[in-house]
Amino acid sequence: MSGDSNVVVHLPPSSSSGNGHAAMDRHLHSRYDKQGSKKSKSSNQKTREMIKFVWFVLLYYFSNSFVVLTNKQLISMMGFKFPIFLTCMHMTATVFLSYLMLDVWEVFQKQAVSSKKQRTNITLLAVMFAVSLLCGNWSLKYIHVSFMQMIGASTP
Repeated sequence: MSGDSNVVVHLPPSSSSGNGHAAMDRHLHSRYDKQGSKKSKSSNQKTREMIKFVWFVLLYYFSNSFVVLTNKQLISMMGFKFPIFLTCMHMTATVFLSYLMLDVWEVFQKQAVSSKKQRTNITLLAVMFAVSLLCGNWSLKYIHVSFMQMIGASTP
């Protein structure tokens, strides 16, 4: 590298009580490592996180397609007359796989539910998801998968 490089450091305002240098030191140490370069995640770690993200997106797409096509086969072509049972199986598999990912494999960190309002919102979301699955499974008896996917993609 040639030439001089200028580094501009924006310092937080000093507090009215106490030494302003201590605040400046804390700020600098939190943002810079011992060599003076900004702290950041390693390139390796970023790559691993990106691969993990892409893997889960692909897994979601393939498993979603598999479930929809299997349900269509069961309900309309094989005469399976229990869409509520299919919904219960889907929800049971979701709970089991969530348990594996959170508690056994520790893919994601658990987060505590902090309030009663948050717990109520999660419960309402889960109930609406189950009703949506039930209606989707029921509709497969009467409509094509492509039409169902088109309607699902056009709604929030």
